[in-house]
Amino acid sequence: MHPKSVRGPLGGWEQIVTRDDKLVRMEMIDAEIVVLVETANDEELARAAIPYPVQGAMHELLLSASERYLAMFLCSGAAGHAAVECDAG
Repeated sequence: MHPKSVRGPLGGWEQIVTRDDKLVRMEMIDAEIVVLVETANDEELARAAIPYPVQGAMHELLLSASERYLAMFLCSGAAGHAAVECDAG
């Protein structure tokens, strides 16, 4: 088993589908970054929201190989930080 990952600029939405068809989704709602975990029939299992960072920020969602842990990495998007923080491993 391998971890699953999606990354990119903040502003749209990203998703990961688990082996048992749960959907892990990240989207921008108002001034927040919202991470949702839903069943295949749209039942919300978990929700986390944090304030929206600066414009131009980058993100990565990483789901562990066991699909038990989810991590979200954010970086400012500033030229010196993006390559180091968002492109590392």
